[in-house]
This record gives sequence, C-alpha cells and structure tokens, in this order.
Amino acid sequence: MVTFRRPLVRRGARAGVRIGGLLALAATLALSGTAGTSTTAPELRQPAAQPALRLAGAAAMTQAEEDFTVRVFRIVNRKRTHHGLRRVRWNTCVNGFSDHWAGFLVGNDLYQHSDLQRLLYRCDSPYVEENIAKLDKGATPRLLVRLWMHSPEHRANILSTKVTAGGLCIRWDTNRHVWIAVQNFAKRPGSL
Repeated sequence: MVTFRRPLVRRGARAGVRIGGLLALAATLALSGTAGTSTTAPELRQPAAQPALRLAGAAAMTQAEEDFTVRVFRIVNRKRTHHGLRRVRWNTCVNGFSDHWAGFLVGNDLYQHSDLQRLLYRCDSPYVEENIAKLDKGATPRLLVRLWMHSPEHRANILSTKVTAGGLCIRWDTNRHVWIAVQNFAKRPGSL
C-alpha cells in the first residue's frame, strides 16, 4: 500500500492516496468454461427493475462495458450501505480519470496502478484511492466485487469513510481477452 501526501493543500488539509493491493487480482482469474478466442465482450443485461444510469463521456464504451460498469458501481454502493456507510456519488472528474487509465491499460497491454498524484490535482481532491482488476471473459459484476471485498486492501478502499465520490471504468481488452477494471475514489473532489 502506497500513501502520498499532497503538499501545500489549501485550508491546511492533508492529503493522502491509498492504492489497493494486487493480491489475488494480480493474475488473470481462471474461470471454468471461459477459455475461448472470441474478441467480443460477453453480453450483459441490466436488470429491468433498475433505472438506466448513463455514464457521462462514455461514448467509446460498448454497451456490455457500460452495463458491467454500472452494475459494479451499484453493487459497491450496496456493500457500503450494508456496512453503515454512505453511498459514493458518481463524479465525472473521478470517472474521467478511471476511464482514461482503463483505456491506457487496454491500449498498451499493461496492468498497473496509475499515478494517483495526477488524480489528486486533476480533481482537486485532498484524498484518493484506487482499485484495479483483470478478469477473464466469464467474470460477472458480483464476482469482481466479491474478489475486491475478499482482499483486505481493496476492501479497505471500498469501505473507506474518507471518500465521498467515485468513478469506475471497465473495459474489454480484445488483445488479451480480459476485462480491465479501474475504480477510483475521492474525498470531496473540487473542494480545494
């Protein structure tokens, strides 16, 4: 776990950055029956009972990527409320950062955390966190959240009392045939 402090933050606030560990998510998960050579993302359907949440600036995302992202964000918020925490609000700045980093990872066949100092400054936030994951084609939103919740570092980020806003982008990598997920959290973005 890495912690950064933001120098000379207005109002005397101190800033930090926490990055979730890679643990079980560092390697691609081997899910039974998911081996294949298809280059298209799996079909995901959003439950009809929930209203559609359109992602700002998500024009480049496929419908399957958008559905996966929305469902994971909702499940994360359910986990937070189940533990007595407030839901994190979708934030366009934080989400834009997640979207950019997920696109960069997919476009360059990489799997690594971003430089969260950039998120601190870009979204004018005193504190930020990040979770990343790489999952095989058969993965589901519930599986992704379950894996994060079983990793102490990822769980700490999801259940942090310091964060108020979040962003999430999940992309299908056609070269590696995996889902790449980037989840960022921030404390009061735009508040400095």
